[in-house]
Amino acid sequence: MWQKYYVQLHNEALTKKLLINNNNYLIYRCHQGCGGLGDRLLGIVTSLYIALLTDRVLLIDFPNPAELSQILQPNLIKWNFTDPQFKALINAFPSQYTHNEIDIQENEGKRRFFQEHDFLYSYQFRKVEIVKFNQRMYYYMHLNPKYNEKRRLLGLDRMHPFHIFGCFFHFLFKPHSDLIAMMDNLFVENQLVFSENTVSQQQPLVESKQLKTLTAFPLNLNSQLPPPHMRTVLIGIQIRTGGNWNDPLRIKEEDVQIFWNCAQHLMKKYEKEGFKVKYFLTTDNTIVKKEAIKLFGKKKLITMNTPIVHIERSSYNENNNLESFKSTVVEYLILSLCDELIITRSNFGETASMIGFKSRIKLPQDNCQSFLSMSYSPIYEFSFINEKENVWYSA
Repeated sequence: MWQKYYVQLHNEALTKKLLINNNNYLIYRCHQGCGGLGDRLLGIVTSLYIALLTDRVLLIDFPNPAELSQILQPNLIKWNFTDPQFKALINAFPSQYTHNEIDIQENEGKRRFFQEHDFLYSYQFRKVEIVKFNQRMYYYMHLNPKYNEKRRLLGLDRMHPFHIFGCFFHFLFKPHSDLIAMMDNLFVENQLVFSENTVSQQQPLVESKQLKTLTAFPLNLNSQLPPPHMRTVLIGIQIRTGGNWNDPLRIKEEDVQIFWNCAQHLMKKYEKEGFKVKYFLTTDNTIVKKEAIKLFGKKKLITMNTPIVHIERSSYNENNNLESFKSTVVEYLILSLCDELIITRSNFGETASMIGFKSRIKLPQDNCQSFLSMSYSPIYEFSFINEKENVWYSA
């Protein structure tokens, strides 16, 4: 219900001539100081959650390190802030933020604010609200009793918070064709089984007839998977050591070995079951990448041969590069496609698991051994679409 409801609200708002007078807007604005890719996407999902509950038209103002629509294009709603018809919004209203809530995940008072605040009441006198978030505050809004009835009417009450991020992401975004081509090339070069039906070729297979949208990536929804002896299990490894770009240290040097040990345990598990295994690595550390190549070999390890950058923390010359931004998002999307995810505590890895609706092993705090007893299932169907009503349900 929420999809159909909000698409109609958003489309009707954008077809009216008196855009400002007839509608209320929520603008997610991220020019700087918003965090990395995972942080920013959490902020956008939180913004969509607020827009849904307060009946506002969501627009996304995300120009750095490149316009977001050059990387992730609008899917079901036209959120592009750069469209000429929205320029009047910039001139007609002050540019100060209503909420500029950065790195507040551990702030008990802020969490309680999102669990208790009446946004509809506080927003009623302003046509345009400008917000910036970088944490999963939608999770706490999902617990806000003031919106129980609204959530019930929209069908949001039936969604687990874990599923909200993935559903909202696919509702808002579809990868630019350049990114799909990059993913296709990587799959073909590394002789992955599902590269015979590449991402670009598989899109129609996962397209909802009603919504005309890519609702999830092919590896998650393709039920015609080959038998184990022909199947390649892809184990995703995301290691963020920190220490670059004034980023605080995330893990100790000796903890990197825990990731390798866990990856090898998973490999042995799946090889015993008859699967071929490959690894996909994304990391912020060139030494870690070289170590992985030496350990697993180039035939087993897939990694991108692109500069290591952070979309917020890298130097201006590195960061202001469309190709580097594309590579970062391609790594993110491929990580979401992996059958198993071994990740560092980082919103990059955690949100990638959520858009793929995947479980994850978070090291070094999780016990890798405890995951080895889980039976393998290449399809994680946490949610499905009722095509009659266009409703996401949590299974």
